[in-house]
This record gives sequence, C-alpha cells and structure tokens, in this order.
Amino acid sequence: MYDAVNRGFRLAQGEVLAYQNGDDRYASPDVLARVVETFRVRPDLDVLYGDFRYVDEGGRPLAVTRAPEFDRRALRRYNFIPPHSTFVRRRVVHDGDFWLDPELRFAGDWEWFLRMAEAGRSFAHLPASAVRVPPPRRAGHGHRRLAPQAPSGGGSAAGTA
Repeated sequence: MYDAVNRGFRLAQGEVLAYQNGDDRYASPDVLARVVETFRVRPDLDVLYGDFRYVDEGGRPLAVTRAPEFDRRALRRYNFIPPHSTFVRRRVVHDGDFWLDPELRFAGDWEWFLRMAEAGRSFAHLPASAVRVPPPRRAGHGHRRLAPQAPSGGGSAAGTA
C-alpha cells in the first residue's frame, strides 16, 4: 500500500501532496482551497491535518472525529493524525526524502508522521472536517488510536491539492 502512495507522490505535480483510501472523499468543495490558503499564509508549515466525519451511504453525517492540536510527545504514544485528511508540502517528501516506508504493512502512516516530527518538520491542525469516510466495515478499519502493529485501513490512492 505505501509503495503505491509513494508512486503517486512521485508522479504528482502539485506543491501539496495528499492521499486517501478509495472510498474517502473531501468533506466539502472548499477543503482544498482552505488547505492551499493555510499553506500560503504559513510558509513555515510542512504538514497540515484536519478532522474527518463518518457518513452513511447517502452522505449523511454519522459522527465527527476531531483531531487534537499537534503534540510530538502524544504522537510518540498513539497516532492522532488522520492520514486521509493530511496534506504535506511536496518539498518535504521530495527534497527532504520523507517517503512512506514500503516495507511496512501496518501503521506506516504513523511511522511516517513520527519520522517527520522527530526531524523537526512543522505540523498544524486545521479545525474543520477535511474528509468524509464511510463507517468501518471490518475490524481494524478506520481511524483510532493505533498500537504499533494495528492495521491502518484499506487501499489507497495518491493525489495533489
């Protein structure tokens, strides 16, 4: 899975990189504009992540998961950053050599966030629902506090903002 994300990141042309699982969608038409504007006014910012909400098959909200403000020590204990609502500057991945580890099967996004955080990359929380996702259909699917070998979800697609 993480190899596929890296391939997408290598092909991407935009200045902001993001990926989602196949059934995820951005929560509203203005999400990408808000992300781009946040990066524009915060040139020091490397990684931006938002909240997400579960929706039913008709797109009706079921629950909202709000991510906390960034805390490096908390990130060492559990993954509170929803990978499908995270946006990273292209230069961080390409120039900083922060690719996802394709050898990992589980929690590779958490390991990726930890590596960037420990290297001093700057993170910020966008207090808005960035992504809407269908409810979990199987054990281990969906965002939650992860143990080091907990499954992190299904397939993925890469793209740019």
